[in-house]
Amino acid sequence: MLGHWYVVQYYASSEELPEYRCMRADFSLSTAPPSAAPGPRVTMNFTYAFSDDPMGERLRGNITWLLPDLGRPAHWRHQEDSCEHRRET
Repeated sequence: MLGHWYVVQYYASSEELPEYRCMRADFSLSTAPPSAAPGPRVTMNFTYAFSDDPMGERLRGNITWLLPDLGRPAHWRHQEDSCEHRRET
């Protein structure tokens, strides 16, 4: 699952319709910094455009999940309060 992906369709749990197009994601694995909760992290850095944007402005964001128990690798815990979005330069 790690690496570069072209996202065919993406639904966020808070949305009724797909809002994004041209989405690309890159998943990477890292370890926790000493000051954070222990456990590996999976980070998704992504680019996308809103479906209803006629200019197709490309935006960037990232999401990180903590894997608190490697005995249960399907259990991921979201790390940020909100997703960070930036204009692509």
